[in-house]
Amino acid sequence: MVKPGIIFSVFLVLFSSWLSTENSAVEGPSPNIIFILADDLGWADMGYQSNGRFRTPTIDRMKEKGFYFSHAYANAPVCAPSRACLLTGLYPPRHEIYNVNKSHAGPAYSWPLLTAPRNEDLDTSFFTLAEAFQAEGYRTGFIGKWHLWEDHPAFNPENHGFEEVFGGDPDGKVKSHFPKYGPVSLPHPPGSPYLADLLTDQAIKFIAPSVKQDNRPFFLLLSHYAVHDPIEAKPADIEPFKKTFTEKDSAYFNPVYAGMVKNLDDNIGRILDFLKAKQLDKETIIVFFSDNGGSLGYTTNLPLRSGKGTLYEGGIRVPLIFYSEGNWIPQGTSDLPVHSLDFFPTLASLTNSSIRTELDGNDLSTLIRTGKESTVDKDRPIYWVYPAQKRFRTRHKPSAVFEQTTFPAAAIRKGDLKLIHYFGLLPNELFDLSADVGETTNLAAKHPNLHDELLGNLQEWLKQTNAYIPVPNIDFDPEKSKSEGLWK
Repeated sequence: MVKPGIIFSVFLVLFSSWLSTENSAVEGPSPNIIFILADDLGWADMGYQSNGRFRTPTIDRMKEKGFYFSHAYANAPVCAPSRACLLTGLYPPRHEIYNVNKSHAGPAYSWPLLTAPRNEDLDTSFFTLAEAFQAEGYRTGFIGKWHLWEDHPAFNPENHGFEEVFGGDPDGKVKSHFPKYGPVSLPHPPGSPYLADLLTDQAIKFIAPSVKQDNRPFFLLLSHYAVHDPIEAKPADIEPFKKTFTEKDSAYFNPVYAGMVKNLDDNIGRILDFLKAKQLDKETIIVFFSDNGGSLGYTTNLPLRSGKGTLYEGGIRVPLIFYSEGNWIPQGTSDLPVHSLDFFPTLASLTNSSIRTELDGNDLSTLIRTGKESTVDKDRPIYWVYPAQKRFRTRHKPSAVFEQTTFPAAAIRKGDLKLIHYFGLLPNELFDLSADVGETTNLAAKHPNLHDELLGNLQEWLKQTNAYIPVPNIDFDPEKSKSEGLWK
């Protein structure tokens, strides 16, 4: 449950102009915003990043014509905390959602540190991005995966600023991407389509009234369940990859997964086509993002290290594109580190919002509009804390199971340097991402001063935010755990 003191750390001031003339957005009516959030889509899963192994012509075109961030990060390596960060503009210690499900793997004797308590409830005391748009007169909509209420149904999307909702269940995944979908309680009358197609149908229905509604822009969060497991795709979407993905690729490349990525791209294309047909394309900004890195066993995040559930680059670096057919988003690219906490202030600025709120992110709007990287501090620190021990099991096929265990960690990136701190459980790791994007060489022993400086910055942030710090588990039995293969 959220601590009462945190409730007052977020506040709203309406009608206070916080943008200077230099930072003001394009003049004219506020644009529509469509935020497309993929689930578990890796940084390397797009056509432009995979040498054509994946086929994403729509996303590739958005990347070429829009503004692309090559070093964009989710603020958590798993679903729920990442989504809470996106909606609130706050780091996990402030909203206190750190993980999904239980925060430890196996019985109590198998984990050496006490991990964060389970919490997937985003308290309604937090002021969300949807509420900000709603206060500015926007029509707000949510479609798809919510995963931000567990014990309290009152923490659903409707109570977080979304007027029109399709989906919004507590479940983080579906049993199937085909009807009946369950356990997610989505309507599935006879003839219901593949899930991503259904959610896109609903998105188009939400957008359609805006053709007739003058002077009321819309904000839509389209939160897909794709490409999260179960890995299922329509036969027509799998067919193009049957010859591309060979048997030797089986540990990392899956034609069914590739079909899911293709279908996601096709559905984004449907939305762009509808906007153009209804002459809404030049007055709409689209943001494309993923909640965390790709899940190993179905894909690879190479050249990045590891994947979902870790604080290595493969677990937290994700695709990010801002796109519009109008003058809102010029073409550009930046390799400056940015993160999902930047969405709140950036979208407020791009939409001429007069809303001001206390946030942990930065306004990227001037960088996006001008391409001037000098408008953003390239050395500002970005932090992560993931106080959980998890075991991820992914099955590519009956005979091939991929398993990885992740450990409680916190991290800081400052400039090109990144430190991962394991709370004394494992040696800390220091990487220079400019020379070692794969995080293969630990520089902590070679550069102790840099290690100590970053660790000091990280520990001070953990203290200031009152972050959960794992402590030793008195029930831990290393011999018993090791004999059962739980701790190696």
